[in-house]
Formats: sequence, structure tokens, C-alpha cells
Amino acid sequence: MGDCLIVIPARASSLRFPEKALAPIAGVPLIRRVALQVLWSTASRLVVATDDVRIARLVEDLCEVHLSAQAFATGTDRVAQAFDAVGRGEQFVINVQGDEPCLPPEILPRVEEAIASRGGCVSVCVPMFEEDRRQDPNVVEAVMRGDEASDFVREPHDAQLPWYQHVGIYAFDLPTLARFASRPVSDGERLHRLEQLRLTDAGERLGMVVATAWTNRPWPSINSPQDTARAEAYLAGLAPRAQSSAV
Repeated sequence: MGDCLIVIPARASSLRFPEKALAPIAGVPLIRRVALQVLWSTASRLVVATDDVRIARLVEDLCEVHLSAQAFATGTDRVAQAFDAVGRGEQFVINVQGDEPCLPPEILPRVEEAIASRGGCVSVCVPMFEEDRRQDPNVVEAVMRGDEASDFVREPHDAQLPWYQHVGIYAFDLPTLARFASRPVSDGERLHRLEQLRLTDAGERLGMVVATAWTNRPWPSINSPQDTARAEAYLAGLAPRAQSSAV
């Protein structure tokens, strides 16, 4: 993955879960777990972009850290600024959101393959069959049209199964990342609190990688304090490397 920079944006404040980047997941801080999942992939370069020195100290022995006190509307805006500051000529940038402690590392090379093939922006979704999860407003559904997402919603849009849960990974080529960062927050983005709508509202096409080829079941993200127990239960069923505190 030498042509690709992976950036994890992580801020201290969070409306739904204050200081969640510092929250322990099976004894390991969330941001450290996410960084470890990325490093277990074939990533050649990882940067954590944050506004908080406490977050930086939790990962500085694992990867590079970019500190910026600037306020950003979204994680992708923070990623774009970090690339401008520390990029080394990589052709692609992958934003792995800092709430993915259970991310299967083998997904990231496939995401890079997809962005190198099609350009623009590529994200990830997972087929779901659990109707109760579909009712959770913290779970975002990707409305699929072929291998692209035509919309993203927080409420069920029809009764068809499977439905597709969106995962917080975005791969960009450099022109698309620059366009994203140069645009103001869109109406849909502001209304639904979904940064990817800045792309679709502007008519950008968003390719989707369906993750069934690499995982047998959906994995939990951390959106609220209640999600920590789900993540810990999920990790308990994985191989020992995912349970390691990786000191």
C-alpha cells in the first residue's frame, strides 16, 4: 500500500459519546485499538490526526501523529488537512474513522484496489439481516444501486433484505479529496449529520465495496457508550491477535 496514506481522524469531543477515543474497549483505548487493526493490514504508512495530546500519546509508539487544534466540520476535513501537512506524494488517502475497533484488517487492501481501479471516492458496506439493528438511528444504511450508493439514511427505506450497513471507511483520490474539503457543508450533510452526503449532494459518485468476501458477520462500530459491550463481545470471539493489548 505504498501509494496510499491511511489517516485516522480522532477528536476529543463527541456529541453522542464524549471522549470516546479514550474509552477502553476490553482494556485497550479505542483509538489504540483502531490503529492496531489498521497496522495488522498491509498498511505502509498510518497517521492519526487529532486535536488532543492525550490521544496522540496513546498511539505515538505505533504510528505517526499529526496534531492540529483547528476545528473541522468532519473527520474527512481533518484528514484532508493532515494530508496537506504530512503527505509524501501518495496517490490515494484512506480515512478510517476512529470508531472502528473491530475493523477486519484484510478489508483495507481491497479498498485500495477499488480506489486505484475506479478513482473518485470508495467506501464500504456490509449486508445485514437484523431488523432490530436497522431501527437504531446510530446505524447508517447505504441505499445501493449496483456497486454504488445512491443515498445514506438513518431510518429504514424499504423492507427488502439484506440491507447494507455503511462502514466508516472512505478512500479518495487526491482531486476528489480536495473537492470535498473545498466545499461547504451541504444541506443534506447538515440535516442528517452524514459527511458522505457532501459528495452525493454535489453529484459525486460513491463506489461501495461490499464486505461479505472478508467477514462472516457485521462488526460493531462505537457510536454510543452502549456499543462498547457489543464490541467487546465481538472481539472475544476473534483470534488472539484482536484480543491482545499490543503493548
